[in-house]
Amino acid sequence: KGELSALRAESERLTVESASLRRRLAAAEEGAKELRVLKERVKELERLQSESAETAPAKPAGVGPAPEDVAEARRRLVELSQLLFERGELNAARAVALSASRLGADDAATLYRIAYCTAATGQFEEAGQWYERAREALQAQPDPDEELLKKCLNNHGAALAKLGKADDAERLYRDALELDAGYAPAYFNLGLLCEGDPGRAEEAIQAFRSHIAHGGSRSVAARNCIMALQARSEPEAADQ
Repeated sequence: KGELSALRAESERLTVESASLRRRLAAAEEGAKELRVLKERVKELERLQSESAETAPAKPAGVGPAPEDVAEARRRLVELSQLLFERGELNAARAVALSASRLGADDAATLYRIAYCTAATGQFEEAGQWYERAREALQAQPDPDEELLKKCLNNHGAALAKLGKADDAERLYRDALELDAGYAPAYFNLGLLCEGDPGRAEEAIQAFRSHIAHGGSRSVAARNCIMALQARSEPEAADQ
């Protein structure tokens, strides 16, 4: 009897899990279908815009995409890129956000997503250009999104560090910390930057400790870095 109950419970669990997977599959298929439709629509709008520009002096009334069509396609692309970004589908999010940008999307969040996804592919130079555009868009606002601005500064700094531009990277990390002295991600990146300079080991340790103190998500890695730095400095102290 007990075995039968266990089998029934397992059967019910599998039924629920199967239904959940079917729903997720349907949502994924619907998202992929919408993405294909939007991409085709973007191509059509870009073609019409190009033709319209080439024949602008003699363009008959009504030729070219209607502004409301462009605006609607842009809006849907921005929303889809955000959804894909939140799901961690960075390549798809980047492709969709770039399409939105070509249709005139210049909001800071879209520019930031392009920058982040571009950096994830290892294209740090191009990513830096997009981060710069996102920062400019934010700083042009009377009341910018401070959280997004901190992310732009910190992640742009990380991209510059990958390119070997340590001074520029440090400046951006410190700009982020000037906005928010408790911004843990910037402390971690600052620690990594100082860690590479033997003369700045103590600065690196302090930065990693600040990351931990402010509840940083990479606290375990920060502790490991601190221990490595301390172990590295102990033999030097013993030799003196």
